[in-house]
Amino acid sequence: MQQKQTSTTHNATTNTFMKFENYERTKKHPFALYADFESFLVKQNNSNNTRNTCIIHDHDLMSYCYYIKPSEDIPIELLNKYNISTKPVMFRGDSSFGQKECCKEVHG
Repeated sequence: MQQKQTSTTHNATTNTFMKFENYERTKKHPFALYADFESFLVKQNNSNNTRNTCIIHDHDLMSYCYYIKPSEDIPIELLNKYNISTKPVMFRGDSSFGQKECCKEVHG
């Protein structure tokens, strides 16, 4: 007799549990996307405040990097057809600081 897989999560704040049993109904995702963004914090003049929100900084993009990891069963021809890189893609620099895009490259 095969034992059924289950997953249980406990929320200590509300003392509640969530249980998942139907692993046979799950679907495999064809891609995983890993990304990281870095930004400068620019002091805000607080003119955009609302009743519930006080904006104190803007996040001005400095750089990002992303990596797409396809499943092993995705054909390389399909990745090439839609120009999906399987190498990390990095961007550095931003026009909001009066600088041009100084680097966008694929790392292998």
